[in-house]
Amino acid sequence: MDKRHVLVLLTISVLSLSFVGGAEETVTVIDEAGRAVEVPYPPERIVCLVPSAGEVIYALDEADRLVGRTDDCDMPLSLLEKPSVGTASNRVNVELILDLNPDLVIGRTGALFPEEIEEQIEMNGVPVLRYRALDLGTLFPMIEDLGIILKKEGEAEELGDYIGGHYEMIKDRVETLSDDEKPRVYFMSMGHVDWTGGADSAGSERIADTGGVNVAEDLPGSLVYVSREWILEEDPEVILYSRVSSSGEIPKAEDYEKTVEKTILSEPGFSDLAAIRDGRLYLFDISMASGLTEIVTYLQFAQWFHPSLFDDVDPEAVHREIFERYFDMELEGIWAYQHKPT
Repeated sequence: MDKRHVLVLLTISVLSLSFVGGAEETVTVIDEAGRAVEVPYPPERIVCLVPSAGEVIYALDEADRLVGRTDDCDMPLSLLEKPSVGTASNRVNVELILDLNPDLVIGRTGALFPEEIEEQIEMNGVPVLRYRALDLGTLFPMIEDLGIILKKEGEAEELGDYIGGHYEMIKDRVETLSDDEKPRVYFMSMGHVDWTGGADSAGSERIADTGGVNVAEDLPGSLVYVSREWILEEDPEVILYSRVSSSGEIPKAEDYEKTVEKTILSEPGFSDLAAIRDGRLYLFDISMASGLTEIVTYLQFAQWFHPSLFDDVDPEAVHREIFERYFDMELEGIWAYQHKPT
């Protein structure tokens, strides 16, 4: 596991409680927002508002500690049995959260979890950790933090090493590529042909890490709007499209083809783009853009960009293994798809 981003205060403090001379152990960790937060060691009742954190807690075999979630915390599917406190981290009902009597709440970073909501929770004596883990660089530290908090350090290290092994393999293979060998890639973000990842985006980093060049890498910001004319002028060699599916949906080939016809090929001039003419339009489900299955997206990107360099890699097999090994689920449906021109 890559630990360079992790700073954990391993000092464990014992707090005297008011009831019958009991004692509670706590541990202080530095969350993704850079804050030192003292939390129960381990917490018994967690409300999770971050999908990737829910996945990791389940993978560490600690799902029994989860007492609440947001609607987008829907993987593994067994988490849907947990009570919902809102649709997403920025749209939660604080009363519902507090009614669950949590001793830890995990919310997202930044505006995706408003400070006023966090303050209301903390005013009731409940600590809040903030994570988003939108890329592997922030996923690894969250895995390690949760392993410490839940007293599952060994299991967390194994999980991080499993994902990290695939990540290091990709980096080792692409590091010797020349700029001329890297395809120019346009990334259609969150189901929109004209939204893309700029210089500060996880998508741009993901493309670079897997041996591509983001055509929007010089555009400032994270989520960037571009015109159709700009896309036509750039004429990318590869197009990636992240498809937004509904919770619990099992994507099929026809779902992707409908998206291609209605959303992409319906745009004037797009059928003449090099990527589409050459059969290098690739679609993947947005659920694979974060969490434990993000490594599958890395593997898929690498193989799409450099088929011969990664001809021995089977992203779907890794996806299936993650589902079976960490989610106790069978992989169904098609999560990555190549559109081939007729």
